[in-house]
Amino acid sequence: MVQGKGGKVREVGVKPDTYARLEKVVANGQRFELSGDAYRRELKDAAMATGQEYQGSHGLRWSWAQERHQELQRSGKTYEQTIGQVSREMGHERADITEHYLR
Repeated sequence: MVQGKGGKVREVGVKPDTYARLEKVVANGQRFELSGDAYRRELKDAAMATGQEYQGSHGLRWSWAQERHQELQRSGKTYEQTIGQVSREMGHERADITEHYLR
């Protein structure tokens, strides 16, 4: 569960191998912590290494929304269905907010 803007809580999925690694850490009594500075540094380094413009975590959110929307449309869903699903998955209340990410 993730707590977002306005205290809204939603579920965010992770890949099974990532979940297994985190579960192992917690089962061993360790605490999982993420340094914001280290995360931003790694993200910036990855963008540079792949020739992309660094746009922070929000850039990842934009890319994910666009790719997810295209994936759902390729599966045969209508625009209204896809924008609604992407909106819910992003934790938005309104589809018009999500449409901003698709421009």
